[in-house]
Amino acid sequence: MVNYTDIQVIDARDIFIKWNKSQLDGLSEYTSDEIHKYIKLIPLFLHLNHKMLPGYISDQLPGYVQSGVYGYQADKATVNDARLLNSKFRYQHEEIVKNAAVESVFFQRRLVDGSFLCWIFNKPDLSSEMLDALKTKIEKISQWLYSRGAAIKFICLSGDDFISDKKNKALNNDKALFLDNFYSESIVLAGKYPVWWLVSPSKEGEYSACVEHIKQARFVDNDEFIDLASPAEVTRKDFLYFSVNQVQTVKLSAEICLVNLLVIDNKSRAWPDLDGVSFRLKEYLYQNKQSINLPGILTELLRETFSQYAGNKHLYTEDRLFSWIKANPGKLNPEIAECFLAAKDYREVRLEGVDNILASLSYFKAIADEIRQLFGSIVDTCWQRKEEGEEDSNLLLVARNMQELLSDSANRVPLYNSKDITDILFDRILLRYQHSSWSLLAGTSRGDETILDDFTSLLGLLAWCWLNRVVNHSTQISIDCPSHQVRQIEARYVLEILMQYLDPKIVSSIPPKVFEKPAQPLKSLLFMSLLNESDVQRMAKDSLVFSQSLFGTSTGPVMHCEQLIINSWGDVYTKEYTGNAGMLQCLCEWTHHAPLDASAEYVSRKTDKDVLVQPQSLKAFSYGTGDSTHIAQRMEQIYSEIINFFYKCKISAGRFVLRMENTCYVVTADNGLLAASEIGRQKALIEYLQAAVDVYQDTALERLAFTEQPLCEMYQRNKKNVLQVFFQIKSRRYHVWVLDEKGTLWTDIVNVYDRDSYVIHWLYLFRNIRVILKKKSAENSDLPSLEICQISINPLGEFEFHTKGAEALSGEKQFYELQVKIEVSDNDDQLSLVFEDQVFLYSEFRQNVLMECIQYMSASMSGGGHRPVFVTDIDIPLSLYHVAMPEMLQISHILKFKRNFEHRINKLLQG
Repeated sequence: MVNYTDIQVIDARDIFIKWNKSQLDGLSEYTSDEIHKYIKLIPLFLHLNHKMLPGYISDQLPGYVQSGVYGYQADKATVNDARLLNSKFRYQHEEIVKNAAVESVFFQRRLVDGSFLCWIFNKPDLSSEMLDALKTKIEKISQWLYSRGAAIKFICLSGDDFISDKKNKALNNDKALFLDNFYSESIVLAGKYPVWWLVSPSKEGEYSACVEHIKQARFVDNDEFIDLASPAEVTRKDFLYFSVNQVQTVKLSAEICLVNLLVIDNKSRAWPDLDGVSFRLKEYLYQNKQSINLPGILTELLRETFSQYAGNKHLYTEDRLFSWIKANPGKLNPEIAECFLAAKDYREVRLEGVDNILASLSYFKAIADEIRQLFGSIVDTCWQRKEEGEEDSNLLLVARNMQELLSDSANRVPLYNSKDITDILFDRILLRYQHSSWSLLAGTSRGDETILDDFTSLLGLLAWCWLNRVVNHSTQISIDCPSHQVRQIEARYVLEILMQYLDPKIVSSIPPKVFEKPAQPLKSLLFMSLLNESDVQRMAKDSLVFSQSLFGTSTGPVMHCEQLIINSWGDVYTKEYTGNAGMLQCLCEWTHHAPLDASAEYVSRKTDKDVLVQPQSLKAFSYGTGDSTHIAQRMEQIYSEIINFFYKCKISAGRFVLRMENTCYVVTADNGLLAASEIGRQKALIEYLQAAVDVYQDTALERLAFTEQPLCEMYQRNKKNVLQVFFQIKSRRYHVWVLDEKGTLWTDIVNVYDRDSYVIHWLYLFRNIRVILKKKSAENSDLPSLEICQISINPLGEFEFHTKGAEALSGEKQFYELQVKIEVSDNDDQLSLVFEDQVFLYSEFRQNVLMECIQYMSASMSGGGHRPVFVTDIDIPLSLYHVAMPEMLQISHILKFKRNFEHRINKLLQG
């Protein structure tokens, strides 16, 4: 700021009045003569309640406003203009009203966008009835002006409400610049003027004390001014808050955002010293500086800010940037760019066709880069210079989140343009894969090629084209990809999918509050393809994204997935996954924004409105026809079953088994986050399900995980602490599957001798199993129950389950019972057997117990007495079950011993 000499209060008032009059007369430069006249008539419309003038309200209206505008008296020119509206209007000069309902009428032409506002300050103690009547009158005036082509926003409030950020929404959202803009842009049409204009620039830091001194000294009549506070009453928090709001609305007008951030950055750097358009305007007026204009003062601020970034990397110089803004101002007031370039002879060459598209995209990128740098500077300045107790952690978090959104990232899809502009649509694009990246090539009028941005994936490039609005349904696509072998029709199909499922507005209409929380995935699209081994190895070599462990060493085609993600901040980025494990990693990571433990806690509130927090849906597509289409459908089906099992069924501690090609995997939750791990082929899956577990786990099998056996349907019926026996008769053999009390699988195949023997033997066996568990386990409560189901296949090929009830007990026992007892000694295991009522003790037969028993069995079965032999009672040490502690014993351990012993007996009998 330059030096100045303080002047007297009365002189300051005269300077302001002179400036105010020149500004009022100068309004004709920005409006038509007719609109200019209407603006000057607004105080008269408010002052009078005349039937021949706009704003008339009935005399019978309760609370009718009679006292007009403070100190207003229409001059002859104003009266003549009013008579032009209605020749019957007659104006009778009256005394100046001192106790008026309206204290001041301000007209503001906003410099940044050229919009018009009219501020009407009512008397603070106005009754509610009178205030309602005044607002009704203002509404009628507003409608009349709008019908005449004058789009003016009217705001009615008291001076106290004006300086309250709770009552004045404009001040609440824009405290850093609001008063600075208001004082520099507003014109007093009638009534009291702001006392701020009487405060010397050197006293801005002591504004309240200075105003009080003016009131006490009575340099001017205290009733002729109104106190609307000082623009000096701002903090760094206000600068940061305003900058955050600007970035949140950047997609509405990047040009306005750029200008405002340039001003805020200047003010933030100068703070606690004061700077701004209004401060400089007052100073220049006090110094009697000639040729003062607001765009010129703003230009000073903008160029000073640009000078602070001279050493930074810029895509455009400031003159080139504003020359583009001048040609494409958007919502920004064109005067700003014109004034910025007034002293420069800088002109952009008029471009057409592809050249214009390329230049426009380059401009969009340049302005986005400037906004990123400015916002980062403001955030860093506010953070580095913050004082103790000044920090707002929530606001700073929002700012940091926005910085992250604006930062560069290899996998991010940069968004520069949010406007539908016909002139920047490509008729044809060429997509080239070279040096491990995708790029868009466009031919210029000079005959050469221009490369637009490099992307790690084709999906990211196509999303960039669509979301930046440079392609549509008519755009033709060509592919140059010798290594990837992506066909033109496949790229076109992906683009059509993006156009159908991805509305660009999803990234341009982001509510401000979302930045108060970490970014959450909002929408996702998956695109599947099959890669040859050579492509996989090359991608693994060229990119850090891929890991050999994700896709193994398969020599056949390998699945590859490109995922497009849009999060709650409006950020768009891509991810790539390869191989079976990569596909499952993609599905699991998509659920991580809704952890199972957080969902369970949310549900535990048990309110009517509470629902289970579930991950977003997932849409999968293929790059072409054939196997990749089937893979895409299967991925959707697997994801749906995973969500149903873990989230809809609320099973956070379960395990979900699935198969990808010939390999089986299991999905489990680790600290509430789903993760997949490899099991192996089907044999390994059976071993996995047969392994002992510490506690019961709900288990689900994806419907195609094991189609040869009804394991999927069985686990759907699995129950805790129930021994479930499932059997199916095929080719005179029992195919048996058992789920024990902890869900561990046990299988067996037994010859069929008669219809009921096998089922009945389970009743005898289970009775003894309960005795074994009661004896071995320290916890005798909650002994398991038994459930027996026969499986059949209906004419539609579906499995049906038929529970066997108590009627099975009525059947006659048509099998031989065998009881096994083993005692462990220092030398060897001592086996004793009981076959029916015949006892074979170790003490009597020693090592020949088993053979003696076999001989007795053979003799008993001779002469047509052949029956199946089932072990129904077992008494052996824990060590033979291969468990270390009694609590670890499961029924499946007992059944394994039973199966092995029975198979040995049957083999000896047959031999």
